[in-house]
Amino acid sequence: MPGMRARRAGVILNMSSWAGKSGHPFFAAYSASKFAVLGLTQALAAELAGHGIRVNALCPGIVVSTRMRVEIEAAHRRWSLADTKMREQSIPLGRTAEPEDIAPIAAFLASDEAAYITGEAVNISGGLYMS
Repeated sequence: MPGMRARRAGVILNMSSWAGKSGHPFFAAYSASKFAVLGLTQALAAELAGHGIRVNALCPGIVVSTRMRVEIEAAHRRWSLADTKMREQSIPLGRTAEPEDIAPIAAFLASDEAAYITGEAVNISGGLYMS
């Protein structure tokens, strides 16, 4: 942040999750950590806005094709919870996300086109979480 403050410009993108907006059984620690990311995002957005620094968060839903998804699937099997294919049925857009669904939103928030957006937590969940 010191360099951004000196330049009076910058963008910080935090990675949260749809689980940071609603608690989920068996994932209390994960949800709590992602709620904390949202609080940090809002606090820093308010603190740094006067320095020309924008701070936002991304809140993806179920993203496949990642190592994290492999680990979550293993946890779901251990706890006899629904797997990704079953959970996909609860997503209004009818599919899980790929990393390529998240990247353009991150690029937009980092761009000058988002120059008037700060303190936001953007849902990228196919409608799994709506606020």
